[in-house]
Amino acid sequence: MLRLRSKNIGDKKLESHAFNQEKSRHKLVEMIVMHEYPLSMVDHLGFRHFTSGLNPDFQIVSRNALRSDILMMFEY
Repeated sequence: MLRLRSKNIGDKKLESHAFNQEKSRHKLVEMIVMHEYPLSMVDHLGFRHFTSGLNPDFQIVSRNALRSDILMMFEY
């Protein structure tokens, strides 16, 4: 699901941003692999609050789904 957002700051209007769940999920996988974070990070309440503050539309995946994404990325 794409949701366009724009924001005015003073007299400037920022460009619209289209949220993309799949792209955001891919970026989460890249971050976890790059920094060797534990997969359990997606279960941490602080992480969930942080991501919902950035974008409430982002659906956090389970550890098992994250593991599957990492393996698919590795195979690719």
